[in-house]
Amino acid sequence: MPGSRETGQLSDNNSAMSLYITLSIVLIIIAFTLWLFFDSRSWHESKGTIEYIELEKVHNDTISPMSTNKKFTEYKINMEYSYSVNNINYKGSQFYPLIPNVFSDEKHAQELINKYQNAREITVYYSPKNPGNSCLITSKNISPLKYGLMVAIFFMFAIILAVGIKYFNSIFEN
Repeated sequence: MPGSRETGQLSDNNSAMSLYITLSIVLIIIAFTLWLFFDSRSWHESKGTIEYIELEKVHNDTISPMSTNKKFTEYKINMEYSYSVNNINYKGSQFYPLIPNVFSDEKHAQELINKYQNAREITVYYSPKNPGNSCLITSKNISPLKYGLMVAIFFMFAIILAVGIKYFNSIFEN
């Protein structure tokens, strides 16, 4: 039946296209996050105070149906800090710009809590374009060389992933 082969190829092409679209969306989100993180090196500073900070263990379901792990644990830091810019008070809750305060490593999460929970005064970084957009850690501490390496690794990963998808797609077509 010639029609069934064409239908199968059309289905394979649609699934490959869906995969490329999904991959493209993920890569755009990651690229935007990297750009925003790098852009935060030009953010202004203000003094602030921690209102509260606590660690929450979040137990999630299986990663996938084929996973041997039944559950996995992430460590979420619930936090709020206050600061002011031009005599206007703001509240924030981010360690990094636009990146959730969720960590897979409990030790790293606990180190962040220990660093900030007893601080009387903290440095808050805020966007000069939107002072309500703030964080406690920016890319100022990362050298341009290290940041360039991060971006290069990201693009190499994207290229390898795209070539790998194309390669495996061609294997399954035959």
